[in-house]
Amino acid sequence: MNPDHATTPAGHPTVSDLIDELAVLFERAAAGGLCHPSWAAAALDLVREGVPLVGDDDVFVAHLIHRSLRAEASKDGPPVSRIATMRAPDLAVRRPGDRRVSLPAEVPDILQPFADLVAERRSTPMYGSDPLPLSHLAGILSQSLGTKGSTLGYQRRDIPKRVGASAGGLQSYDCQVIVNNVEGLEPGRYSYDPVGHELVLEEAGDFRLPLRDAAIESDFLLFAQAVIALTGDFPRVAWKYGTRGYRYMGLDAGIVAAHLYLAATALGVSVNALAAFADDSLNRLLRLDGKDRFAQLLIPIGTAPGRRPR
Repeated sequence: MNPDHATTPAGHPTVSDLIDELAVLFERAAAGGLCHPSWAAAALDLVREGVPLVGDDDVFVAHLIHRSLRAEASKDGPPVSRIATMRAPDLAVRRPGDRRVSLPAEVPDILQPFADLVAERRSTPMYGSDPLPLSHLAGILSQSLGTKGSTLGYQRRDIPKRVGASAGGLQSYDCQVIVNNVEGLEPGRYSYDPVGHELVLEEAGDFRLPLRDAAIESDFLLFAQAVIALTGDFPRVAWKYGTRGYRYMGLDAGIVAAHLYLAATALGVSVNALAAFADDSLNRLLRLDGKDRFAQLLIPIGTAPGRRPR
């Protein structure tokens, strides 16, 4: 339902009228010190964003939060034009009177290869023109989203064990791959099957322009050999954790992204995660409903310019 076009019998207030009245009440409450102005604004946003969900049978608080955090709806960030002149918070931990314990700086020998990989890891939004080897894409997917057998759990005998940890082992994430220039693959949008370690062609075609248009100030997407889209599946965790599952989905996606970065680094592949996108546009492109299943992160990968893949 769109509150701007809601109709009711003559003499009855429309949804838009009720929201306007609620806005006045929130404004008065904030002015009278009954709540903080920021809280009032956030609560009103949740009401507005919740209107399209009124006909749904099951609506979680997480659904409202997700709608209010969409790029098109978020109002609590500074204007982009100001970010370049703003000072970031201090990251150092300094408190007067702290008792500190110095830790050994030497890395244990067995950990040194991992330490070298971590030191090399970086975000690089630059890609060469050579095709990405299919083996490199396969390796990145297997080491970040793949499985290592199955186990018993939740009254099932076939729960996949993923390579990355997830809340309750429920694996709230899925993956789509936009293929632009990968050896042996037709350009198009694929879904990744982690159990069979297979790519399933969903739509053939060139998705570079619509994907760039769904992102925000991210022209480098046009040049990546492939773009991995991490997507979330809220019902997969909500049955056990309820609304708190929404928090766990973000943690799960972060763990996958860390695996993916390290796998790409080990292969000498450029990688650059991107969360700046218009949610509704990207969800439509990926054929997601934007409520229970939605895009969480874009990770373009490709051959590094002037460098042969390892």
